[in-house]
Amino acid sequence: MLRIVTTSPRTTYIENRLPSSAANPYVVMAATVAAGIDGLVNRLELPDKMEEKLPSSLSEALSALEADKVLSDALGEEFIRWFLKLKREVEIAKVSKAKEDGRDEMEVERELYFKLL
Repeated sequence: MLRIVTTSPRTTYIENRLPSSAANPYVVMAATVAAGIDGLVNRLELPDKMEEKLPSSLSEALSALEADKVLSDALGEEFIRWFLKLKREVEIAKVSKAKEDGRDEMEVERELYFKLL
């Protein structure tokens, strides 16, 4: 998920490769910082391997976010509530409706996320 590049003591940088290009970079940065602070404050150990499976759908990811007290506290309950509402009532609802109408899910997602204005 993180790529750390060090070519000298003065040229080190970290790349976060987990989020997609469609993600809001400000929300990604805020969530990453909040998770990092939680790890430092609570002295969490880095596991040898990933024990839990990452969400495989937007719906699963939203449920995980909703259950995450650390991110809810860091980003604010109001932001989380509106973010979940937007994602569920707009994005998931549009894709679900289109699938019910027999349209291809990927086609609907391309229209939703990559439509040129």
